[in-house]
Amino acid sequence: MHCTECGRDILPVVVVDVDGVLGKYHEQFRTFAMNYLNVNLPRGYNGSTEYSDYLGIEKALYRQIKLAYRQGGVKRWMPVYEGASEFMQHLSNMEVEVWIATTRPWDRLDNVDPDTRHWLNRNKMPYDYLLYGEDKFLQLSNQINPERIICVVEDQDTFCDEAEALFGDVVWQPMREHNHGAWYMQPNRRFAGWDSVLVDVEVKVKRWISR
Repeated sequence: MHCTECGRDILPVVVVDVDGVLGKYHEQFRTFAMNYLNVNLPRGYNGSTEYSDYLGIEKALYRQIKLAYRQGGVKRWMPVYEGASEFMQHLSNMEVEVWIATTRPWDRLDNVDPDTRHWLNRNKMPYDYLLYGEDKFLQLSNQINPERIICVVEDQDTFCDEAEALFGDVVWQPMREHNHGAWYMQPNRRFAGWDSVLVDVEVKVKRWISR
């Protein structure tokens, strides 16, 4: 598809979340919080309750720990889910725009953007655009035509719901330890390995090109 005004290609868009999709946020945060408090904290979080409640940390203290976690630069070393780097590299070789959409608060902490970019580059995850904020999908729908969104990869049920409402049946939800108690998507839209998502994107790219 080409722009009628400038003639350039208009590519379909794939949107990918960071924490909990590409990187093992909950695993790293738990380790950070244990070191911060010098106590053991429970494993096995499944998403059926708020993370602070599961860890047994009072809300005000939890926010202090989370602020220290964000300010400390440790997100640059967040562990990566198996196959995540290869998944992003495959996407970069397709005829799509790759948007990273994260709820990280870049406008409140100066280091959030450079830390995020460092992590993506360090783990060889190509992308075209970065989007930050709790309203990330609403922002996206205001910036580009929602019809261009052919795939959204999101782990949290509330954001899956929001993305589906804005963009339709394009959402894929990874089956992770931290969300198996709150899976939102139907079984055919959940995935354990990346191949099912890539196949879906390939099919939709072909449809887009033939339009």
